[in-house]
Amino acid sequence: MLRPATCRIIHNRMQTQNSAQSFGLSLLLACVLLGALVLVGCAPGDPNAAAPTQALAPSAVPTITAPPTLTPRPPGGNLTVRLPEDVPALRPWQPRNRSEEQVIKLLYSGLMRLDSELRPQPDLATDWATTPDGRVLTFTLRDDVRWHDGQPFDADDVRFTIEQLRSLPFTTTALLADLRLIAAVSVPNSSTVALSLTERYAPLLAELTLPILPEHALQDADFASFNFWDVPIGTGPFLFDNRVSGQSIVLARNPDFYRGAPLLERVAFVGAPDAEIAIEALRSEDLLLAEMPWTSLATLATLPDVETGFYPENGFYYLAFNLRETRPFADARVRRALALAIDIPRLVEAVTSGQGIVIGSTAALARGPTRPHHHIPRPTWKQPVRCSKRLAGFCPQAQPSGSATV
Repeated sequence: MLRPATCRIIHNRMQTQNSAQSFGLSLLLACVLLGALVLVGCAPGDPNAAAPTQALAPSAVPTITAPPTLTPRPPGGNLTVRLPEDVPALRPWQPRNRSEEQVIKLLYSGLMRLDSELRPQPDLATDWATTPDGRVLTFTLRDDVRWHDGQPFDADDVRFTIEQLRSLPFTTTALLADLRLIAAVSVPNSSTVALSLTERYAPLLAELTLPILPEHALQDADFASFNFWDVPIGTGPFLFDNRVSGQSIVLARNPDFYRGAPLLERVAFVGAPDAEIAIEALRSEDLLLAEMPWTSLATLATLPDVETGFYPENGFYYLAFNLRETRPFADARVRRALALAIDIPRLVEAVTSGQGIVIGSTAALARGPTRPHHHIPRPTWKQPVRCSKRLAGFCPQAQPSGSATV
């Protein structure tokens, strides 16, 4: 198993561009103005200023130099981002690819958000309180939030969202299974929401980063089949502008965003599924930001005005076994044989060009379908394992120390 701890991100160094350029091959939207993308930092005083030549007189009052102030950051400009996969149907609580996830994060907000250390922090909420037994969470909501259509946000929207998602089949995503731990949602007043749980469950705070949806616009919608592109109303920093199927998704700045309006005027997600075409768009500055596959690393390194970087990804890839009776992997010896046959560190090294991180097993312990994955210590591979038998159960001496992958 591995967690792809780093993903490659590309951005163009070019600061400004006066007008849009044609991307070609019907992949980019027709007219995107590219503006300033760099923020201005502090403007401190001159560190090389000459020192005074005379001491102050005893009666003189020393001059106190005011600390430097931040230079206001100029608003404006548009950001073009690669869209490697189209988003034909929008489901805010269940992004099925990275493109959809990025769009959702800009359109919607949750009760909570995760900070840079992945710790839950209030978002649409201002704070929360927990009863001593951990089974009731009470959230106080912000009073300065409006939906993108101008309607005020309140506690009924939170209740509506959670109740609608709890009614969906929980087999479609682990998030919905965890929401089944919420026994009831009560709304004492327009700025307070209380969640009663069937049992204490601290990870629920992180799950409540799920997008909150507007009751007034979706009260008649069937969430199981509804395409949220039909009513793309959220409370996030950007609001929906337009979409051309298979080509582009354009979001505009939300001037009423409760944490302050974004500096960018627009973010345009531009269809470029082919990596080679995306590279050419970066070269010509039609794209300013793109997440690219590992195989593009060598080519990207040759582009003079393009910077490459990495960021940790909050996710992992894994192999899941079908343990139903009569299935091959129901036999623990077969699972062990596969674990011994694969040199996972070498596999991760090859697939991710040395950027991936090997993690331990995430096999769920037997506590029911709503339980999260429990971490099991990572096994070690001290030397290549060679087993002449088809089933590792016949050569137990080959088992890696600390093995828990089966």
